Amino acid sequence: MSVNVTLNFIRENWSSATRAMDRRAFCLAVLPDAYDPGKCEHQGSDFFHTDPMIGLSPQTLNGLMRGNRKSAQNLAYASAAFTKDFQGKLQGNTPITYLDPQRPDVPCVENMLSKIRTMVRYHGTPRSREHPLFTRMDFGTLGECDDLTCRSYRKLRIAIESLLERETETSLSYAIFLLVVTALLQDRIIAVDHLYNPAAIDQILHSDTDAPLLETGTRQHIPFTDPDYMNTYHIYLLHDTSNRLFRTGHLAMKLDGHGRSSASLTIESTVESPITGRQSLQRTFTGKPMLSHADKTVYIAMTDQRDSLIYLTFAYTQFNFAPMYFRSALLVSLEPETKAPQVQRAAIVARDLGEEELPYIKGLLRTDGKQVLLTPRQLEIFKEKFRDYPWMEDFLKNYEPIFQTHQRTFYCFYEDELLSCSASDLPYEDRLRILLALKSVDPPNDNTLHKFLRASVPPKTHMILK
Repeated sequence: MSVNVTLNFIRENWSSATRAMDRRAFCLAVLPDAYDPGKCEHQGSDFFHTDPMIGLSPQTLNGLMRGNRKSAQNLAYASAAFTKDFQGKLQGNTPITYLDPQRPDVPCVENMLSKIRTMVRYHGTPRSREHPLFTRMDFGTLGECDDLTCRSYRKLRIAIESLLERETETSLSYAIFLLVVTALLQDRIIAVDHLYNPAAIDQILHSDTDAPLLETGTRQHIPFTDPDYMNTYHIYLLHDTSNRLFRTGHLAMKLDGHGRSSASLTIESTVESPITGRQSLQRTFTGKPMLSHADKTVYIAMTDQRDSLIYLTFAYTQFNFAPMYFRSALLVSLEPETKAPQVQRAAIVARDLGEEELPYIKGLLRTDGKQVLLTPRQLEIFKEKFRDYPWMEDFLKNYEPIFQTHQRTFYCFYEDELLSCSASDLPYEDRLRILLALKSVDPPNDNTLHKFLRASVPPKTHMILK
């Protein structure tokens, strides 16, 4: 007999960081250090040895993650030896003897709690009872259940719900601790009644000095740790003063060995001086990315060596089959001359775009989803600059006549008119290339026109940047 609370359920519903862990790594992350052969020995550590001839076999480890049962039909323990060992460590709360003599011995329960609390802090904390880890937990029994064990499961659920009322780092850590213990001991849970009886829960709540975690309403802002975003990207934006495109910017997001995320943004530019000649200037900003579950947005506040502050934000989408390769972002910084806050559009792209593609990214940074304003002189510059592009022949035949119907002292029409031109048989992606190329042509007398725009992009933009 068992309940439908499993290590797989905990790993999948906790955070993107735990979902990225393999089964062995997750077990070592939530169990006492006594099971880590790299830290301790002679305390049951061989169960998770990397060699399956010594440790648990992949099949047994899979059963352990699946509710510590051999299969959905056979509810016997996946590893009776491990279950007995784990139960003994919790009952006796034996101190852990480390290989490193500099490390003090810590009892198993306290060590396990400490490790889970560290993960709560750095791996996408489930900071309220509305977190999927708690809203989806299922204490429904599988197989026959005696009255005493069923009462134990009910007592466990009441204990966890009492802890969730508090919503602090300590109470949530202990709630997850009880879920892990349940997932492994199953119908032996009554043997560790001392961990979840009302007196134990009252002691946890009474000794909890943490402030509640509801600093922002439902506390939906957590460290951003999605491994599909933890890469180095090219970042493109327009130069503050010259309206030229920054070509050598990089945004790097990464996780350290403890699962903590960080971000760095490097912007490089070249300046000409009659004194020093041609110089390359570089500024690097660093910060910590945060994810808002409330609006599915990533926010990164960053500072450089001079403590200048910038703010980068972009919409969060979970990538299921590949790492993230394109996001449109907004960058908040100070305008160099007036020192007033300005919002500037940025494009985060996985690959280094070729020279012939740079006009598309420059046009993207000026695209607002509304109107195209173009002078006749700009149109001539456009036709000359892009004369060798494969879509130019179709443009001259089917698109240029549209411009004549819009001509006043300048051309003014909506972007959708180009994207839906019925005279042209070009695919949508080429229509979009024409639009972005048109937007990339610099206005002859106003280098600040259309520089700071919203972060929305035309549909399928990601396809031509992928």
